[in-house]
Formats: sequence, structure tokens, C-alpha cells
Amino acid sequence: MQRRSRIVLAVFSSLVLAGYLATTFALAQAQPDAQSAPEARAAAAASGAEAPLTVQYESHLTIRDDLSATELTTKRLRVNAPVAIQAVGQQRLPYIEGMHVLEVVEAFTEKPDGRRIAVAPSNIITQDAPPAQQATYFRDMKQRTVIFPDVSVGDTLVLTSKTEQVQSVFPGQFIYAEMFPRNLSFTSADVTVEAPAALDLQVKVTGGSGNDLVEAAGNVQRHRITIITKPYHAE
Repeated sequence: MQRRSRIVLAVFSSLVLAGYLATTFALAQAQPDAQSAPEARAAAAASGAEAPLTVQYESHLTIRDDLSATELTTKRLRVNAPVAIQAVGQQRLPYIEGMHVLEVVEAFTEKPDGRRIAVAPSNIITQDAPPAQQATYFRDMKQRTVIFPDVSVGDTLVLTSKTEQVQSVFPGQFIYAEMFPRNLSFTSADVTVEAPAALDLQVKVTGGSGNDLVEAAGNVQRHRITIITKPYHAE
């Protein structure tokens, strides 16, 4: 008898955000000053040019037969305007201590001339998640904050993280979701999901902005999800 697990990859056409980059995509959140969003939109509208921030996102999720999983994610955040510096200079990676093992594999500020300034270990801080999040989700929810050095307009912040999921929220099930808010300017967004074919994964891309290419190789089923990017328009 096949086990049925479920993965949902969602592209939301509307999402209420608190600030300029308060999203849950890639397990990373930025919590900027509330004035960042209107300032960013005004600046973009005045110039008629590019978004204050552009994002490249790539994730590879490998699910094993016992429903444990490994996710390797790389985000590249390019700062195009001063208003975006505060919003993305600190990346927050929430995780549940009893269910996840989180590792920051690589983090650095990349300058336009190609120089890389690595994030010092002392600038990767683990702490309890804000009380509101703990009350809503799990008491052992933690937050790892990555503080990038020397961030200026034209820089790209690169963050690669690995998350081991050792326990599911619901025993016997695997549930996973990614959100790609349309008010962020993605230059590329790709998610690969691999799992034993016997798990009979149910994968769904919603929002009308993604393609799911399904491949089979032996006993492994692979989904290659590509989010269709669109030109940036200031709100």
C-alpha cells in the first residue's frame, strides 16, 4: 500500500505583508521599518526604473522514505536602492528546534567588482523566536539572524542554508509550502523536489505563475518547479 504525502508549492497573487520584505519564502524573513514599503514604492515610481530589491531563489528538497528531508536553499538579494539596505541587511531564518537542524552553509556580501565579504561567525545569532510566533506555532521555535557586513547599493547578499527536517508536524505526513509574493521582484525562482516514487507525493503549484516538470529516474520522482517571473511594477 502506497503512503500518500503532500507537498504544496504556492504562488500567491495577494499577500498582506508587514513591511518591505516580511515574507516566509526560503525560511528567511526581514522585518524592516514600516516606512520602508511606501518609501520604496515612491522611489521606484519616481524613477520609473528597477525594483529597490531583486531576488534570485533556488531550492533543492530531498525527501527520504522515512519522511525526513533535507533542503538546500540559496538566495541572492541584489540591493538596487538605499531604502532596501535596512530591509535586507539582516536575514532571519526561523526553525523549530525539535523538528529541524539548521545550518548556515555560506553567507557573504558580494561587491560589484566581485569581492566577497564573508559574514563573521559572531554575526550569526541564534535566539528564541519572538513570543508572538512561539504562542502561534511551537514553544521551541528559534530564529537564526544573519547580519551582513558593509551593505551598499549595487551589492548582492548571498545566503545558502541547509535545513534537515527530522520530524514532521503531523506523524506519517509530509507537508511543505513555499510562498513567492508578487510584490517582490524575482529575477529567477526554481524549486526541485526529489522523493522515492513509492511515497506518491501530491505536488501542486497555485497562482497561475509556475510550471511543474515531472521526471522519473528509477525509483525517484523529481519535480522541477519554475516560477514565471514578471516585470516589476511599483504599487
